[in-house]
Amino acid sequence: MRKLITHLIMALPLLALFFNVSTADAQRMYGTRALQDFETTVRNVIPAVTGGTAFRSFTFEIYLLDTDPEQDLVLAGYQAGIYINPAIFPAGATVSAAIVSGSSTLSNPSQIPNAIEYDAAINTIKLAGRTPPGPGTPIGEFEYIPDGSIISKTGFGTRIIRIRVTSSIVFTPNSFANLMFNSSEVLVPNYATRVAHYDYNNAQAVYDEDNDQWTWLTPPLNVQLAVIPGAPAEPGTNAHVYENPILNPQAECEDPAVFNVTGGGSYCEGGDGVAVGLDGSQLGVNYAIVPGTQVIAGTGSAITFDNQLAGTYAITATSDGTNPLICTDPVNMTGEAVVIATPLQVSTVSIVADPSGPVCAGTTVNFTATPVNGGDEPVFEWFVNGATQGVSFTGSFSYTPVDGDAVYVVLTPDNLCSAGNATSNTINMVVTSTSTLEFTESACDTYTWPISGETYTASGNYTFVDGCVTYILHLTITPSSTEEETVLACNSYTWAVNGETYTESGTYNYVDGCVTYVLYLTITTGTTVEVTETACDSFLWAVNGETYTVSGDYTYIDGCITYILHLTIIPSSSEEFTAAACDEYTWEINGMTYTASGDYTYVVGCVTNILHLTITPSTTNEITISACDSFTWLDGETYTVSGVYTYVDPELPCHTNILNLTITPSSTEEFTAAACDEYTWELNGMTYIVSGDYTYVANCVTNILHLTITPSSTVEFTETAVGSYTWAINGVTYTVSGTYTYVDGCVTYILYLTITGIPCPDISTWNGSASEDWFDAANWTPELLPCGNTSVTIPGGVPNFPTLTGPAACASIMILDGGSFIGAEYLTVAVAEVQRYFANSDFHFLSSPVTNINFGTVFPLNQDAVWAREYDEPSGDWVNLFVYDFMEVGKGYSIEMTEPQMALFPGVFNSNDVTKTLSYQNMGGDPDRAGWNLLGNPFQSAISWNAMVGIMPAAVVEAAVYVWDGAQYVSWNGFVGELTDGIIPAQNGFFVKAMVDQEIFNIPLSARVHSNIPFYKSNLANLLKLRANGNSFSDAAFIRFNEAATPLFDGQHDAYKLWGLSNAPQLYSIVPGDVLSINELPFEGNEVVNLGFRCGVGGTYSITASGMESFSASTPVMLEDLKLNTIQDLRQNPVYNFTYNTSDNENRFRLHFKAATGINDPSLGGISVYSYNHTVVITNTTGLAGDVRIYDLAGRELINTNIGSQMTTRIPMQAVIGTYIVKVITEKGTVNHKVFIR
Repeated sequence: MRKLITHLIMALPLLALFFNVSTADAQRMYGTRALQDFETTVRNVIPAVTGGTAFRSFTFEIYLLDTDPEQDLVLAGYQAGIYINPAIFPAGATVSAAIVSGSSTLSNPSQIPNAIEYDAAINTIKLAGRTPPGPGTPIGEFEYIPDGSIISKTGFGTRIIRIRVTSSIVFTPNSFANLMFNSSEVLVPNYATRVAHYDYNNAQAVYDEDNDQWTWLTPPLNVQLAVIPGAPAEPGTNAHVYENPILNPQAECEDPAVFNVTGGGSYCEGGDGVAVGLDGSQLGVNYAIVPGTQVIAGTGSAITFDNQLAGTYAITATSDGTNPLICTDPVNMTGEAVVIATPLQVSTVSIVADPSGPVCAGTTVNFTATPVNGGDEPVFEWFVNGATQGVSFTGSFSYTPVDGDAVYVVLTPDNLCSAGNATSNTINMVVTSTSTLEFTESACDTYTWPISGETYTASGNYTFVDGCVTYILHLTITPSSTEEETVLACNSYTWAVNGETYTESGTYNYVDGCVTYVLYLTITTGTTVEVTETACDSFLWAVNGETYTVSGDYTYIDGCITYILHLTIIPSSSEEFTAAACDEYTWEINGMTYTASGDYTYVVGCVTNILHLTITPSTTNEITISACDSFTWLDGETYTVSGVYTYVDPELPCHTNILNLTITPSSTEEFTAAACDEYTWELNGMTYIVSGDYTYVANCVTNILHLTITPSSTVEFTETAVGSYTWAINGVTYTVSGTYTYVDGCVTYILYLTITGIPCPDISTWNGSASEDWFDAANWTPELLPCGNTSVTIPGGVPNFPTLTGPAACASIMILDGGSFIGAEYLTVAVAEVQRYFANSDFHFLSSPVTNINFGTVFPLNQDAVWAREYDEPSGDWVNLFVYDFMEVGKGYSIEMTEPQMALFPGVFNSNDVTKTLSYQNMGGDPDRAGWNLLGNPFQSAISWNAMVGIMPAAVVEAAVYVWDGAQYVSWNGFVGELTDGIIPAQNGFFVKAMVDQEIFNIPLSARVHSNIPFYKSNLANLLKLRANGNSFSDAAFIRFNEAATPLFDGQHDAYKLWGLSNAPQLYSIVPGDVLSINELPFEGNEVVNLGFRCGVGGTYSITASGMESFSASTPVMLEDLKLNTIQDLRQNPVYNFTYNTSDNENRFRLHFKAATGINDPSLGGISVYSYNHTVVITNTTGLAGDVRIYDLAGRELINTNIGSQMTTRIPMQAVIGTYIVKVITEKGTVNHKVFIR
């Protein structure tokens, strides 16, 4: 769609809307005229070349054109003072001026000029005016039939008169009349040009019932209009002369035509220079370059001189003598060419090794290069013994050397003008062979190796390298241990570990290897121990483990001790007991407490006690009682105090009754209340309507209500006040009429209030002099706030436009062309209208700010000269619409007219958010037509694109919006673009590109802005704007480096190029498969951007760059012209002028954001490398053949081929997306370049 949208609009058959309305002869009253409302002109200046007055007379015509489409110009009077060049009349000539009879087209004959004279004293033709005819006859309150001629609004306008000027002697050869209107302000003796019209703005007509006719109460004024001469189309002027022919043409020579000097620029010192030329030439003319000796004959087209060295060059043109009509005097051509020789930069490089050596065989050595004047990204090619090791960009290289290796690096600088490659110092490697010595050691716990000084705590093989000798330690570590022994002995002890005999107790140590033996020795002398025991039935002696059943003395010897037992044995007996208890029982014999029934045994001495026990579980019955004053329980007791009471029935000893008792003393509470009509007592919920005493008992409280019921009453007041009224009843001041209520007790007071004030104006015009506040009277003329019976007008061109934030009302509101209004949702109005004036007949995108309106209402006049269409996304076509078709709110339409028109939008202002369902249904197979939706601004003000997309999910539409400006599509992606700040004007359509079908696009009320309010945004980094100018049109393209973007089209960052008018210049950037007006892409690998240019008209054009300051100072910004093979530094000269032919290749330009790299010899500047799609392209203007090698960033060689002397070589790349190194090797040097393959 973006390729065809303009062509579709222009190429479809234009079907008229079949509008048909009647016209009336009567005229309406209109407003005061302005300077731009009319134009008076001199046209058709025709010299006499035959007959009796040949070459001594000429005629010209005077026209008056009404340029105000909203009202008619009723002529009151016209006179003209026209200056004439006296040099056209030879000395002694008699001059006369005459009116050509029947030449006027004024409708009222009494206004046709009939008096004229030529005043030689002031060189002026005086065309006298006629007596004004009068204002005409009123036929209604706002209608009249004029007597003055109504001036035409079409063509040249109404012809006032044709004038003939005659000289008695033929005019001066090759002279010009140089006619010029005098202004309306010149004074006597000069003769002013005057235009007067009847101003009906303040006229008032009344109906004369006696004579049954309308008469003027206040007649229209005869108003003089300002006449200001100037050049055609000069702003602020309205009196123009369009022709100035030669009056007496004679054959004379003419100077050679003047052309523009082209070429110039910079070249590397020592090179051949750059070409200088002209953008055109003339046959029969020789062109010489100054300084210099070269002369070139004109060919009728552009010419080019040889390459020129540094200097400033001009070109002169001289006739070659073959054409007598070309004068022989030299003529300087326009401009000059500046040629600059850029000094060569000498580069050096040095390297160091780590380790620096000598090194042992097998060691990896790291080499580091340090360049001087290497540029941004120099290329390093490493050599070992003269053999290349590949290239890198990091300046580092690692490998394992052998003895005698020679290492150096060759630096290819990354400079625009390099003096050549640089070779580093050579490092000669010394490599020593290796040897090994081995040791075996054993140790306890730790070992310190004398060779390395290290201490080891574990067995193992350890290595230490000293120089090229490797020492190996085979180490065994045995952990230390301790074995302990405890011995008791009588008198002495011999230790088997060491054979020693000890007679004293103590701790003794003995070490054997890594084991330490410890003896804990106790030496004891012999003793006797006696014990006496008594037992039942039997006794077990723990000393020897024997059991005895008979009393007696017993002996046992253990070591050095003799044990003697004196034993008494007693026979056993038993006693039995029976008991019963609740829950538990404590046996007094043993003090034990039991909780379960059973037989229990306890032995005392030789007596066994047996308990036969019965345990019964206890039960509890607990009750809670509240009572007033006292309570009598089942135990027969009466309680008067709150508490917890217990009672056990003797018949049920394990059952306990518990009473939780609350005793509340009786009390009385009294309440007093008064109410209107009735009262509901919240204690019992009862409603009472009679006064009295009421009782309600709750718990131990007796509640008594003393109630008074009073009947309600109403008192009404009616008051009228001016401005405000303070009500004495409540002390409140009111400023608005209404009914107010105040309640005091059972009396309701009602105030019926009428507030009268200063009457609001019938007519109010917004001036916006103070602010945007509707409620600030300083913003209105007269300085009064409008009200419900005021007719409001909002004109264009005021400092501020109104914003309404609260309720307001008026009788009607008219928003004139250029006006703006925010706040329709708060405005109550009976009649509303918006006007939009189209000053030319080009097509426009239009949208409606009102609901429920058709095209016939929008264009009520000249309806057969209007065409309307809507864009149909599924088909990709434009669909014609008709007079009865309605405009959908939020939708855009294409409108084309054959003459200027005023679009009228009467109706109800749209005051709601607007949602549109987007279409993505195009089935035509062309992806460029899919998803394009023509929407429209639905409000009475401009809207902000950023405010709309900021609240939408990212997947609804692409980031850019497109608006037609009459010649081009201007776009905005949220950050950059030609659509200033992304502001879409009122009543304007705009294109968006949907991403999926049936998504909802919201145009909220919050997006509304006044288009003349200031917008502030921070400057973006790395943003370049290019503007192409020529043929009275312009176009813009934007390049921005953004790491979040991609090199291809990205809907969230880029904007398509939509074609403008065919005769307007078209400028765009090129990416694979698309052309863009906004191109955001990452910097790395995209330092060369292809630019396209085309136009349907050949001629001289320019490209102007801005935004270079947003780039780093080290980033070059250069424009390459592939047709002329020139490069211009846009930082030094941001304007590039060039000649364009319609047959030129559109892909003519390239932007460079990185200098050419690796040029060893200035003569290699003619070799350039870039990528397109999956192809490496090499342009070669040097005529040199050579080899081409392509590497990846790891230094691996991917392609090795050769090139001939042809200008262009293309090498397809079957590689993944990424950056690659292209090396072009010729007999004169090497060129390295980095390219990005997509």
